[in-house]
Amino acid sequence: GWTVEGVTADVFDWARKNEGTRFDAITVNLFLHHFDDTELVRLFSLMAPKAPLLLATEPLRTKLALTATRLLPAIGANDVTRNDAAQSVRAGFRGNELSGLWLAANGKPVEERRAGLFSHIFVGASSGHDL
Repeated sequence: GWTVEGVTADVFDWARKNEGTRFDAITVNLFLHHFDDTELVRLFSLMAPKAPLLLATEPLRTKLALTATRLLPAIGANDVTRNDAAQSVRAGFRGNELSGLWLAANGKPVEERRAGLFSHIFVGASSGHDL
């Protein structure tokens, strides 16, 4: 079986302090869109040696997704949630943007695509791992 560990820390500090630590996979959910491209390449460079796979689910950056954030009051979302949702969509991903950044960090993109109406998924393999 797998062991799951929750960690609350600055991701860059944690990655440096745990340099030799290895995992079966690293998963991230609604996390990568908080970083700019330079920070993502740095993050990917630190994470790639830790696991053969990185799996990410992020906001899809489309007009439809942005327009849909205006419907959030219909389900009772407050002002903070509505604002955060719109900002997240604007900072989200589309196409092969994450693949290019993963390549810049010496990784091998496996899959990157839209998932449903509002999500963008990415799977990257570390160098030296064939899938």
